[in-house]
Amino acid sequence: MTLKLIPVSEERFLLERMKGLEWSIDRLHRDLAACEKERQEILDHCLRAGITEAEGFRLVKRQGVPGESPDSWRVERVDQE
Repeated sequence: MTLKLIPVSEERFLLERMKGLEWSIDRLHRDLAACEKERQEILDHCLRAGITEAEGFRLVKRQGVPGESPDSWRVERVDQE
């Protein structure tokens, strides 16, 4: 039995590619949400335990804009002297 290839229009190819990209974006959003959740859990633990510095790293609080954005935390490298 011989399979005949059906020509796929450029329009269909573009829409199929777009659908594939939408799935990829959805997966990335889920991965990002999981990373943000894990980061927040680690931050909460560090703050509860009083962990603010460790071998070359420290937590730094960034003041948010009142009424617009909350305060946030980030990790910075501490220069070795």
